[in-house]
Amino acid sequence: ITNFQLFLQTALNLSSTDCASYIATFSLFSLGTKSSILLLRRLLTERALITLGFCAFAAGCLLLATLAPTSATILGAAFMMAVGLIAAPVMASVASAITPSSRHGAVQALLQAFSCLAEGIGPAVFGWLLASVPGKPGHVELPGLPFSLGVVAAALGLLCATGAIERG
Repeated sequence: ITNFQLFLQTALNLSSTDCASYIATFSLFSLGTKSSILLLRRLLTERALITLGFCAFAAGCLLLATLAPTSATILGAAFMMAVGLIAAPVMASVASAITPSSRHGAVQALLQAFSCLAEGIGPAVFGWLLASVPGKPGHVELPGLPFSLGVVAAALGLLCATGAIERG
Protein backbone atom coordinates (compact mmCIF):
# COMPACT_ATOMS: atom_id res chain seq x y z
CA ILE A 1 0.00 0.00 0.00
CA THR A 2 2.88 2.36 0.69
CA ASN A 3 4.04 2.07 -2.93
CA PHE A 4 0.51 2.67 -4.19
CA GLN A 5 0.39 5.78 -2.00
CA LEU A 6 3.75 6.86 -3.44
CA PHE A 7 2.37 6.38 -6.95
CA LEU A 8 -0.76 8.40 -6.16
CA GLN A 9 1.22 11.22 -4.60
CA THR A 10 3.73 11.28 -7.45
CA ALA A 11 1.39 10.80 -10.40
CA LEU A 12 -1.55 12.90 -9.23
CA ASN A 13 0.05 15.12 -6.59
CA LEU A 14 -2.56 13.99 -4.05
CA SER A 15 -2.57 14.75 -0.36
CA SER A 16 -2.26 11.97 2.20
CA THR A 17 -6.00 12.23 2.88
CA ASP A 18 -6.87 11.81 -0.80
CA CYS A 19 -4.47 8.87 -1.05
CA ALA A 20 -6.17 7.27 1.94
CA SER A 21 -9.51 7.66 0.14
CA TYR A 22 -8.17 5.80 -2.91
CA ILE A 23 -6.72 3.05 -0.73
CA ALA A 24 -10.01 2.71 1.19
CA THR A 25 -11.88 2.48 -2.13
CA PHE A 26 -9.53 -0.28 -3.29
CA SER A 27 -10.10 -2.10 0.00
CA LEU A 28 -13.87 -1.90 -0.53
CA PHE A 29 -13.46 -3.23 -4.07
CA SER A 30 -11.38 -6.08 -2.65
CA LEU A 31 -13.95 -6.85 0.03
CA GLY A 32 -16.74 -6.91 -2.55
CA THR A 33 -14.77 -9.17 -4.86
CA LYS A 34 -13.79 -11.66 -2.19
CA SER A 35 -17.34 -11.67 -0.86
CA SER A 36 -18.62 -12.67 -4.28
CA ILE A 37 -16.43 -15.76 -4.66
CA LEU A 38 -19.12 -18.14 -3.45
CA LEU A 39 -21.60 -16.82 -6.02
CA LEU A 40 -18.98 -16.82 -8.76
CA ARG A 41 -18.05 -20.44 -7.97
CA ARG A 42 -21.64 -21.42 -8.75
CA LEU A 43 -21.46 -19.65 -12.13
CA LEU A 44 -17.91 -20.37 -13.30
CA THR A 45 -15.47 -23.26 -13.18
CA GLU A 46 -12.38 -22.98 -11.01
CA ARG A 47 -10.22 -22.67 -14.09
CA ALA A 48 -12.41 -19.83 -15.39
CA LEU A 49 -12.23 -18.05 -12.02
CA ILE A 50 -8.44 -18.31 -11.90
CA THR A 51 -8.20 -17.11 -15.49
CA LEU A 52 -10.58 -14.23 -14.71
CA GLY A 53 -8.51 -13.28 -11.67
CA PHE A 54 -5.16 -13.20 -13.42
CA CYS A 55 -6.56 -11.51 -16.55
CA ALA A 56 -8.37 -8.85 -14.52
CA PHE A 57 -5.21 -8.10 -12.53
CA ALA A 58 -3.16 -7.91 -15.74
CA ALA A 59 -5.77 -5.61 -17.32
CA GLY A 60 -5.58 -3.27 -14.32
CA CYS A 61 -1.78 -3.18 -14.59
CA LEU A 62 -1.98 -2.63 -18.34
CA LEU A 63 -4.40 0.25 -17.83
CA LEU A 64 -1.97 1.96 -15.46
CA ALA A 65 1.02 1.17 -17.70
CA THR A 66 -0.49 2.72 -20.82
CA LEU A 67 -2.91 5.49 -19.86
CA ALA A 68 -2.38 8.81 -18.14
CA PRO A 69 -2.96 8.63 -14.38
CA THR A 70 -6.33 10.21 -13.74
CA SER A 71 -8.90 9.49 -11.08
CA ALA A 72 -10.92 7.44 -13.57
CA THR A 73 -8.00 5.29 -14.77
CA ILE A 74 -6.76 4.67 -11.24
CA LEU A 75 -10.21 3.70 -9.95
CA GLY A 76 -10.84 1.50 -13.00
CA ALA A 77 -7.48 -0.19 -12.58
CA ALA A 78 -8.05 -0.60 -8.83
CA PHE A 79 -11.37 -2.30 -9.51
CA MET A 80 -9.84 -4.66 -12.08
CA MET A 81 -6.93 -5.48 -9.79
CA ALA A 82 -9.33 -6.15 -6.92
CA VAL A 83 -11.23 -8.60 -9.15
CA GLY A 84 -7.85 -10.24 -9.69
CA LEU A 85 -7.73 -11.09 -6.01
CA ILE A 86 -10.22 -13.92 -6.54
CA ALA A 87 -7.45 -16.09 -7.99
CA ALA A 88 -5.62 -16.78 -4.71
CA PRO A 89 -8.42 -18.40 -2.68
CA VAL A 90 -9.58 -20.41 -5.68
CA MET A 91 -6.02 -21.64 -6.29
CA ALA A 92 -5.80 -22.74 -2.64
CA SER A 93 -9.02 -24.66 -3.07
CA VAL A 94 -7.82 -26.29 -6.29
CA ALA A 95 -4.49 -27.19 -4.69
CA SER A 96 -6.30 -29.00 -1.90
CA ALA A 97 -8.55 -30.80 -4.37
CA ILE A 98 -5.74 -32.10 -6.60
CA THR A 99 -3.28 -33.21 -3.91
CA PRO A 100 -3.47 -36.21 -1.60
CA SER A 101 -4.73 -35.34 1.88
CA SER A 102 -1.34 -36.24 3.37
CA ARG A 103 0.25 -33.42 1.30
CA HIS A 104 -2.35 -30.66 1.94
CA GLY A 105 -0.28 -28.97 4.64
CA ALA A 106 2.85 -28.90 2.50
CA VAL A 107 0.99 -27.59 -0.54
CA GLN A 108 -0.79 -24.85 1.42
CA ALA A 109 2.51 -23.90 3.09
CA LEU A 110 4.13 -23.61 -0.34
CA LEU A 111 1.30 -21.39 -1.59
CA GLN A 112 1.65 -19.18 1.48
CA ALA A 113 5.43 -19.04 1.05
CA PHE A 114 5.06 -17.80 -2.52
CA SER A 115 2.40 -15.34 -1.41
CA CYS A 116 4.65 -13.95 1.32
CA LEU A 117 7.57 -13.79 -1.10
CA ALA A 118 5.45 -11.83 -3.57
CA GLU A 119 4.20 -9.51 -0.83
CA GLY A 120 7.79 -8.81 0.19
CA ILE A 121 9.57 -8.58 -3.14
CA GLY A 122 6.77 -7.03 -5.23
CA PRO A 123 6.42 -3.78 -3.29
CA ALA A 124 10.20 -3.43 -2.97
CA VAL A 125 10.72 -3.76 -6.73
CA PHE A 126 7.68 -1.57 -7.48
CA GLY A 127 8.90 1.14 -5.09
CA TRP A 128 12.41 1.04 -6.50
CA LEU A 129 11.16 1.32 -10.07
CA LEU A 130 8.67 4.04 -9.17
CA ALA A 131 11.27 6.04 -7.25
CA SER A 132 13.64 5.89 -10.22
CA VAL A 133 11.12 7.53 -12.58
CA PRO A 134 12.19 11.12 -13.30
CA GLY A 135 9.89 14.06 -12.74
CA LYS A 136 8.35 16.31 -10.14
CA PRO A 137 5.22 15.52 -8.10
CA GLY A 138 2.17 16.06 -10.24
CA HIS A 139 4.23 16.12 -13.43
CA VAL A 140 5.80 12.70 -13.56
CA GLU A 141 5.64 10.65 -16.73
CA LEU A 142 3.56 7.55 -16.18
CA PRO A 143 5.81 4.84 -14.74
CA GLY A 144 4.79 2.08 -17.11
CA LEU A 145 7.58 -0.33 -16.19
CA PRO A 146 6.31 -1.38 -12.73
CA PHE A 147 2.83 -2.01 -14.12
CA SER A 148 4.19 -3.76 -17.21
CA LEU A 149 6.03 -6.13 -14.88
CA GLY A 150 2.68 -6.72 -13.15
CA VAL A 151 1.23 -7.85 -16.49
CA VAL A 152 4.14 -10.25 -17.00
CA ALA A 153 3.82 -11.59 -13.44
CA ALA A 154 0.08 -12.16 -13.91
CA ALA A 155 0.69 -13.98 -17.20
CA LEU A 156 3.29 -16.24 -15.56
CA GLY A 157 0.94 -16.90 -12.65
CA LEU A 158 -1.85 -17.84 -15.03
CA LEU A 159 0.40 -20.25 -16.92
CA CYS A 160 1.57 -21.91 -13.70
CA ALA A 161 -1.93 -22.16 -12.22
CA THR A 162 -3.60 -23.54 -15.34
CA GLY A 163 -0.71 -25.96 -15.86
CA ALA A 164 -1.17 -27.28 -12.32
CA ILE A 165 -4.91 -27.69 -12.85
CA GLU A 166 -4.37 -29.65 -16.07
CA ARG A 167 -1.81 -31.94 -14.41
CA GLY A 168 -4.03 -32.42 -11.34
